[in-house]
Amino acid sequence: MNNAEYAHLLHKAEGAKQRRGEAWAVSRGEELSVAMGLSQPDWITSMWYTLAEAVDRIGPEWMELVPRVECLLAIEDQG
Repeated sequence: MNNAEYAHLLHKAEGAKQRRGEAWAVSRGEELSVAMGLSQPDWITSMWYTLAEAVDRIGPEWMELVPRVECLLAIEDQG
């Protein structure tokens, strides 16, 4: 996964966080990745996915980015 994909996911997560989960124009995989990065399992279940299904749908490349996004957003919250 490259830095452009990481920056893209981070941007989507920051936008969703600011809008508190309101709809945003992204793919289902991006929605699930953002929900994972923001630790919002209720968003995942509202899309009719289990956590295991979400991980499978996201795939290993994007799933690798989720902890990095979650960590950076947590640091931003502390700052």
